[in-house]
Amino acid sequence: FFSSRRRHTRLQGDWSSDVCSSDLEEGIILEDDTLVDLTFLYFAADLLKHYRFNSQITSISAANLMADKMPAIQNSYIFSHYGGIWGWASWRRAWEGYDYNMLGWNKRYTRLWFLFKYGINKTLFFHSVFKGVCGAKIVDTWDYQWWYHQLRKNGLSIIPRYNLVENIGFGRDATHTSIHINPDLIVPVVEMAFPLIHPDEVSVFDLFEKSIVNKFYSLKYSWVQKIKAIKKLIL
Repeated sequence: FFSSRRRHTRLQGDWSSDVCSSDLEEGIILEDDTLVDLTFLYFAADLLKHYRFNSQITSISAANLMADKMPAIQNSYIFSHYGGIWGWASWRRAWEGYDYNMLGWNKRYTRLWFLFKYGINKTLFFHSVFKGVCGAKIVDTWDYQWWYHQLRKNGLSIIPRYNLVENIGFGRDATHTSIHINPDLIVPVVEMAFPLIHPDEVSVFDLFEKSIVNKFYSLKYSWVQKIKAIKKLIL
């Protein structure tokens, strides 16, 4: 799928806008501030077909921000709850039930389910992000809602063995990331090797998940702060 229009960030990733108004069931999304390696297009096309009918897989990422910080991965890709949107692919089926306003996060049983499924530390981080989005009148983003939607469905993202994208959208003129780039976000781009080596099973790659959570998706709470935050979360 290709759209020549520059979309507002609120709508840029919304599969129900341009893509659902077309006859396409799947697509590759490239934003104007990213440079993907050409092999990502073949990587994504192959896996869009391979997992077309597997509802557990919700997206295919070009980014692997831990690629240079982990032991070599034998398969061509892994699975995680932490997929990127610096070049990615997905299916129309994965967007069914997408809730832009995230009203479900206001429901106590939803937050309890997240605590049970993802644990205390991850859920507190999710809440720190989601609480500013759910029910808000004006939200200049769509990706937090997409992440929430995937987590709520227990969906997994495909992460390539190598990092396949560079984000050039940092700096004074950027839409969201006007600050100087975080050195941890600079990961060498490496071509994907073919044919792809598929994992034997669909399951979270724990080492990647723990590493990326510790690096980018964790809060430095004391136990007292955690207890207070959990009470606010479930009451």
